[in-house]
Amino acid sequence: LTVISCDNIIGNGEVTRTATLGEARRYSDDLADWIADSITFPNSMVDRITPATADADRAWLADTHGIVDRWPVVTEPFRQWVVEDRFAGDRLPLEDLDVLVTDDVQPYELMKLRMLNAAHSCLAYLAALAGIETVDEALADRRLRQFTTDFLAHEARPVLPSVTGVDLTQYTASIIERFANPNLRDQIGRLCLDGSAKFPKFLLPTLRAQLERGGPIELSTLALAGWCEYLTQPVERLASDPLLDAAVAHALRARHDPAAFLEFAEVFGDDLPRSSRVVDSFSRALGLVRERGVHSAIGTMLDEAGRADGRTRD
Repeated sequence: LTVISCDNIIGNGEVTRTATLGEARRYSDDLADWIADSITFPNSMVDRITPATADADRAWLADTHGIVDRWPVVTEPFRQWVVEDRFAGDRLPLEDLDVLVTDDVQPYELMKLRMLNAAHSCLAYLAALAGIETVDEALADRRLRQFTTDFLAHEARPVLPSVTGVDLTQYTASIIERFANPNLRDQIGRLCLDGSAKFPKFLLPTLRAQLERGGPIELSTLALAGWCEYLTQPVERLASDPLLDAAVAHALRARHDPAAFLEFAEVFGDDLPRSSRVVDSFSRALGLVRERGVHSAIGTMLDEAGRADGRTRD
């Protein structure tokens, strides 16, 4: 028997195997040993944007197709499903379903986390501060589009390991195209959920990798500054977060000392607050967001990132 986890959890096959063996051992060591020897749990990765279902989606489905569905699932045309080739018996012909079968899912998972997921989170809080409600509206904004494009091209992609069979330049372009899809209407509010859980997985590995190589970090720190400023809004306007109280407390302390936000150890650890580059760049970005607003801050940080990297910007 092969058990494939079709969910969005990192290392989902290993998670499922560990949970299954732990539960089985409560009943019988022999059962657990048989599962360990006879059943495989391949890891898988799925990449497809699915916005939260809205009343407008229900109404469209009823009006257009005469179907009354209380929870239709809206998705984009793009899809990517990667499955680890670790089957207990004969493998299903997954290639017939355009599934990518590979010996190692991790590179594809890292690509998605550090590119698509990171871009979502980096864009979300800046867009929210600008009063923008959907991702396609954010990408229609020239400054936010350039911020997202430059973050992917110059900060995230250069420190991403190569991925077999994927052209990262094309993948970067596809992310921008997907975000800009006006029919998807993906909600900025959805992307603002759980920042304290997302940034450590999505963005901070890129930030640390760029620090090691002396590369650009301006857009990464601007994204974090956007999150910090977002957290100073009235709490009833904030998206839910497992560490919301702590996040808000650090953001409010940062009103007087920007570096105080980086002392949020559950997110930033103990290394990033000690980096003078991170502290200086974050403090600079936060000051710009507060004093000049999101669009001016993006323009200034894009210019500074370009100069630091020897690039010019239109």
